[in-house]
Amino acid sequence: MHQTQPRVPLPPPLTSDVPGTWAFDTMSRRVRTDILARIFRENQFQSHVVLRLQQLDTELSAAATTPLSLLPHDGGPDIIVWNEHILKSFVQQRCTWLSAPWAVAEFYLYRRIMTAIDYFKTPVDPFQLQKDLGLTSSIDSISALATRVNQILHNPSIPITSESTLQHLQTFVFISLWGNRIDLSLWPVGGADEHTVKATGGQRSSQSFASVLQAGQKMILSNHMTQLVSYISQLSAPCRFDIIVDNAGFELFCDLCLADFLVCTGIANVVHIQLKAHPTFVSDAMAKDVSATISFLQSIQSQQGADTSASILGHRWAKHLSSGKWKLCEHFFWVQPQPMWQMPSDLHADLSQSALAFVKGDANYRRLLGDLHWPFSTPFADVLCYFPSPVCALRTLKAELGCGMDPVQTQRAAREDDKWLVAGKYGVVQFCDTRSSARSQ
Repeated sequence: MHQTQPRVPLPPPLTSDVPGTWAFDTMSRRVRTDILARIFRENQFQSHVVLRLQQLDTELSAAATTPLSLLPHDGGPDIIVWNEHILKSFVQQRCTWLSAPWAVAEFYLYRRIMTAIDYFKTPVDPFQLQKDLGLTSSIDSISALATRVNQILHNPSIPITSESTLQHLQTFVFISLWGNRIDLSLWPVGGADEHTVKATGGQRSSQSFASVLQAGQKMILSNHMTQLVSYISQLSAPCRFDIIVDNAGFELFCDLCLADFLVCTGIANVVHIQLKAHPTFVSDAMAKDVSATISFLQSIQSQQGADTSASILGHRWAKHLSSGKWKLCEHFFWVQPQPMWQMPSDLHADLSQSALAFVKGDANYRRLLGDLHWPFSTPFADVLCYFPSPVCALRTLKAELGCGMDPVQTQRAAREDDKWLVAGKYGVVQFCDTRSSARSQ
């Protein structure tokens, strides 16, 4: 029997009313000085939109005493879910921006922004400039990584044995986890070319990948990579994989590198890329951002006008979309605050068809855990046993919650950095075969 929620008692939720916490700083300061201020600065709205945003800013300036309110009917197809299933009880209790669960208040903020800018009448992304900068400012990193990816996946002279495929899998998982924190100097261009393979029997290439993996593991507080690779290696045929992505920009590029690897090696016959249904959390990725990323890559030419590694990658990814090997899937659940064990039945049934779902990023991880105060040592499988498919969480820590972490590792991190929970320098690779877990119950 499949679990419908974690099999251990649920702890209380994180709220934003505890001074000194990241949640408090976010909802009492950052949402105004960083998020709303950026929206005002980077967009030119009509006067009635500006007035609504100013009213929202006024509410947030008194976040400790201003209660949440129901959303007006603004044309959004999610309005009943928000008002009847998410907000109703908190509005009745007169919860404020700070006393409501942090996830509810934070997702509600972005939904209020959509109302204020008439998004469902005129779908303009108020964070588009930041998303564009996320690509253009990363062009050097994109080009460097594209060269290495193409050496593995595009050059038919490079043999990919089962052993090397699984080794490469680990590298692509780490790339998706760490993004621009991966030290590409440890993965030299040409490290796996035909001459090297013939001259060294692949030894130098293996050493290069080993260096990348070793460097990536140093800051991981919970590492289930061995279990993940073992599970994937035992899949009997090419399967569907899912990637529930987080941010646009270079992070999305790294996630798409993982999706590229999965289909090019035949590990997956299709990858469903799960995306946000409207702009949220500034940089969270939508279907249009995947398309924009591919178009951006295709446009990168050399000074002589020739194709570059990035443009070759972009053309291959466009073919993945047109052939159906990649499917872009937007859903409103991904822009709502409910715990993932309250996933709607249509999405639950769809994800149950997946051999594995990679869940990316801190905000998605918070929802995997229900944004609750779990003891850090609570086993990951005890919490994630409810998920509709086997699941692998790839998260860099940017919020004060977690599970499945050895006390030795968390104590080490706390000694090294008193902001270890929110600095984004530590990560987890956590895997749970929920189907095996269900069979063992």
